[in-house]
Amino acid sequence: MSTRSAQAASGEAVGQKYLTFNLADEEYALEIGKVYEIIRVSPITTVPRTPNYFRGIVNLRGKVIPVVDLRKKFAIVDSRKGSCIVVVQARNRKVGILVNHVSDVVDIPEQEIEDPTSINKEAQSGCIQGVNNTDGHIRLLLDIDKALAKNQVADHPVPSS
Repeated sequence: MSTRSAQAASGEAVGQKYLTFNLADEEYALEIGKVYEIIRVSPITTVPRTPNYFRGIVNLRGKVIPVVDLRKKFAIVDSRKGSCIVVVQARNRKVGILVNHVSDVVDIPEQEIEDPTSINKEAQSGCIQGVNNTDGHIRLLLDIDKALAKNQVADHPVPSS
């Protein structure tokens, strides 16, 4: 029996671990299994003729990693600079997402995750996979594969490492 099944059978809350981070004043959460590592913002090399949310590429121990500014991708207006890059595994590729700051790793029980369509019917096809409201604190649970959808970030040509 899996750990998750054992927890459910025993009546324990079944949940998942999420990395929480901020984009402007909003808090987002991302499944921890998608996170490769968190790095400080290092020099980002711009790549010509790419969308405005595609910040460029960074060298991560000899590997070229594309970097996306999720604030620009989500049309969030924020003049603050990103303080870190969360390197994620999205669409079978490592991609960096520029965020304002990383907050914490939290457990969110499944029963505390609301369907995003309860807020907006269009949300189902979007990159928000759920909403968590704990003690009046709202977190948007991000589906990183949809946020970095095919023909957008992960498929941009970048120099080979």
